[in-house]
Amino acid sequence: MKILTKINLLIITLLIISCSSNNDESSSNNNGSEITIQTVTPNYGYPGDEITLNMSSPILPNSNPSISYPNNQQAIITSTNGNVIKHKVPFNSNDGEKRLTLNNKVLSFSFTYLDMFINCTNCKEKAYQNIEQGEIESIIVDMFKDTNNYFLIALSKNSNQEIKTYLLKTDFNFNLLSTVLLFNNEPRSKIIFENSRFIIDNLNGVYAYNYSGNLIWSYTSSLNAGEGSGQMGFLTKSIIKKDTNYYLIQNAQGSIQNPIKIVKLNSNGQLIKSIEIPNIAPQNYGQTAQSISEINNKIVVFNSSGYTNNYYYGYAVLDNDILVKNSVNFVRVTGSDFYIENNSIIFSKPNTNILNQLVKATLDINNNFQVDWVKDNYQGAVIKYNSKYLIIQSDKILISNNINFDNPKILKSSENYFNSGGGFGNCRYYGSDLFRFGKRTLGGIIIYKSFIGKSDLNYITN
Repeated sequence: MKILTKINLLIITLLIISCSSNNDESSSNNNGSEITIQTVTPNYGYPGDEITLNMSSPILPNSNPSISYPNNQQAIITSTNGNVIKHKVPFNSNDGEKRLTLNNKVLSFSFTYLDMFINCTNCKEKAYQNIEQGEIESIIVDMFKDTNNYFLIALSKNSNQEIKTYLLKTDFNFNLLSTVLLFNNEPRSKIIFENSRFIIDNLNGVYAYNYSGNLIWSYTSSLNAGEGSGQMGFLTKSIIKKDTNYYLIQNAQGSIQNPIKIVKLNSNGQLIKSIEIPNIAPQNYGQTAQSISEINNKIVVFNSSGYTNNYYYGYAVLDNDILVKNSVNFVRVTGSDFYIENNSIIFSKPNTNILNQLVKATLDINNNFQVDWVKDNYQGAVIKYNSKYLIIQSDKILISNNINFDNPKILKSSENYFNSGGGFGNCRYYGSDLFRFGKRTLGGIIIYKSFIGKSDLNYITN
């Protein structure tokens, strides 16, 4: 009986050892030939972002995980817990193959490396995955900074090609705090930002909102948008503020019977007066108001007329709300990012047989425009900071000591990824902070998502 008991005990012991050995072998296999990477969250990121790899089975303590990026850059693993491995995206890498190594087994994973436009300490960038459910494309078209937050105007398009306009509130690291739907349409113009409210227009009217997204007032009238590009987020300059009033292109597509019309609104959105700009094209073609601006305390409306290859480009000047000049002898002026200094204006001249041109013109005392210079391959948004003139382009920044951009210094990005949509380099700046915004691709798929970046102007200009 004792002998049988000893035999049974031996058998039980061998079974326990066998099961333990099988379990160890199974666990070893889980970190060997069987284990796989299930998901990468998020599947895009900037240097320093934390990325999570979710594995198909738990990671054993002796797995010795390591993660390598292109350019021989090793990622810092921040934690390993259960099925999860977290790491930080290294600097100085690129969008090549990324690898996770476990017990000498190499697993490749898909991840889009988003490189900085300018690698400086105070640079920040953010690409947003989705604004609304079912989104297929989004873009940031304008922004405002107050003492505590950034406010972004973003457009989102769904699979039905419907475009909605949103107000996004973020902290200074671009982390999204709130999202407010403003209207089911897209704006026509760069937005007018004020301390307690912003003014925005679409095809149905003009609206004043506070920064919580609440409507303050509206001027509702069917606004003839005029000539568009067909590109989501392409904004013209259809409304401006002069003193305490707003000047708006109401009827952008004019004719002999129904000319271009500019309306003047007070600070509460109430109509003060309407000003007509007659069509004076030689063949009385249809007329289109392209944009509106204030130059040397006068309102200037840039327009065009004609069809096919017979186009005339001109401008009208309003002085104290009186039409003092109406001309068809000029170059085409479109867009929304004008640079104005005294009685001169710098603007892009797109959609001609010579692409990417930048033009400087001056309005003389007789209200005639004189073209000062035209430069090829200089198209972009012009700003001035600390006596330096900058042109913000899609893949670089040109820096000049004078407004003529003679032999500018070129600060180039490591890759040409930035797509502003509706202009080369949509931007604003507050103090020494330069903000670029628009859209870019994510995850290696050609689907554009909202993008904003902040750079230090002191770093750029020094």
